[in-house]
Amino acid sequence: LELNKKYKMRSRPREYVGGEFYLYMDDGTYQSLVNPPVTFYPDSIQPPQVLNLPALTEVGIDSIDEHRSNGGEFILFDDLADPLCSTLNEVSEDDDTPVFGKLP
Repeated sequence: LELNKKYKMRSRPREYVGGEFYLYMDDGTYQSLVNPPVTFYPDSIQPPQVLNLPALTEVGIDSIDEHRSNGGEFILFDDLADPLCSTLNEVSEDDDTPVFGKLP
């Protein structure tokens, strides 16, 4: 793989850490790659929407849709006090800006 080169994706990536995605190479073959963990450092560009989540030991949070998300999606049963909550749609659509959750 070359840096700063555009590659066509073979299929939709599996959206979890360690999930596979495939890129077509110039010779028509494809290469399997693995999603890395995503870390946002204080001096890096931050995602546009981040909810500040409470510590997991303090709230009721459960993994949902474990089969399809490989345990990477959660539901929070407690209220959040983050001001961003009031600006979000009640139902998310495919073209909505992603919302990330930040643990303390």
